[in-house]
Amino acid sequence: MDVAGALYFGGENIYVSQNSSLVVDVLKDGFSDYSGNIYNDEKVEVFEVSSRNFSKITD
Repeated sequence: MDVAGALYFGGENIYVSQNSSLVVDVLKDGFSDYSGNIYNDEKVEVFEVSSRNFSKITD
């Protein structure tokens, strides 16, 4: 929901940390039509890492 909200309100650079590759695969492929295709949007960048590791690898 946070990603959908960010897109709805005009977010341009949206970073997602998701530690489950299964969730990423499902939202990018299997159920992308049902999720609004949010993980394939050009404004969204998905990182398959935990939130803690995400803060370590980004500025």
